[in-house]
Amino acid sequence: MIRAALATAAIAVPLHLASPAAWADPLAPGAAACLACHVEGGGLPDLATLSPQAIEAALAAYRDGTRAGTVMPRLAKGFTTDEARAIAESLGRAGAADR
Repeated sequence: MIRAALATAAIAVPLHLASPAAWADPLAPGAAACLACHVEGGGLPDLATLSPQAIEAALAAYRDGTRAGTVMPRLAKGFTTDEARAIAESLGRAGAADR
């Protein structure tokens, strides 16, 4: 029982610490997985610094093959256009850069 509680805490705490107040609550299905890599100091683009439009465009480009990558094209192909939009709206920040 203690091991299960510790395992749950080990997963929940990093996600909680990585979640800026600007992100939607609750996150769209699939969005929490993005936080494993795309947070401040994670070495990859911090999604909290991007607009929803920029995130949605990047996911579309990965999905259709116009943007190269190793992991992201595979992940992006797993989401429909509507799911990608919901993820982008959950994680993007209004008024952030459209890069």
